[in-house]
Amino acid sequence: MKTFIVNRNTPDLAENQRCQVKLMSERVPWLENEVIVYNCDEEPFQGKLSGHCRALQEHGSGDCDYYWFNHPDLSFAIDMDCLSKLIGVMERNHWIAVISPTEKRKTYASMIKEGYRWHPVATCDYLSLLVRRSVVDRIGFMNPEFKYSWGAIHEYSYKVYREGWCVAYCDAAKMHHFGGTTYGGKGAVQRDVYIKNAKAFARQYFVEHYGKSWDREFARLLPPGVANNYRAHRKHWERGERLATVLSILNFIKEHALMRAGWGRKPIRVLLGCDGTNRRGWVGIDPDIKLRPH
Repeated sequence: MKTFIVNRNTPDLAENQRCQVKLMSERVPWLENEVIVYNCDEEPFQGKLSGHCRALQEHGSGDCDYYWFNHPDLSFAIDMDCLSKLIGVMERNHWIAVISPTEKRKTYASMIKEGYRWHPVATCDYLSLLVRRSVVDRIGFMNPEFKYSWGAIHEYSYKVYREGWCVAYCDAAKMHHFGGTTYGGKGAVQRDVYIKNAKAFARQYFVEHYGKSWDREFARLLPPGVANNYRAHRKHWERGERLATVLSILNFIKEHALMRAGWGRKPIRVLLGCDGTNRRGWVGIDPDIKLRPH
């Protein structure tokens, strides 16, 4: 297998994870794992997904069964058997195309299903994805057009289920996500701007490429018992747009009402150097002589 750790401004985290992955690999005697730290040093920064795609393009050839795509801000110290658990589940369940370890904080809907070793999901978080090479050979990896990553796994899971495979979480495998390591860094935007841009791109992309009912079309392919989170995520992406639209309409109504009442905005006429005189309808401005520069 090959592991791709993308790095942007966090070489210490990437190196720490590389060492952890090497140690985990040694616990599986038959496993050969080439661990590659890929530096996203392009300007402007195109996102970590773009980095993963370039790493795959440059280093993806060769004889291997799996690709492991990881973000740098992960630690597997809490479960150094994480990799062996992921591979074990994949080896016994050949219809799983993509599998992700779980995170203790349960920050992603449908992440953990108590009492299970693994369970299928509509989508998983794009932090750590173990993908079969045969899947990548057939449908590729995620679309690098998703500069902000949001939505990329949704499109990929749709393609996975369309081919008869599934996406899964491995409840038995654990990881820790530090989070927020690149927001506001060199060439990267602040968190609030990132989220705004990510939502805007995702909501527009899916309507343009899959139609207004894309979430229902995606959900149609899910097997019975798999929770549909496409709809909930779509609502989350569209929430900011709807709020902005409502505020714009309310502001228009307010301005229209003020204009009709005679209190609307009017141009302000300014008279500079009025020398203390007043002129009706004008705002007089006369500099204080004490402020005259020497």
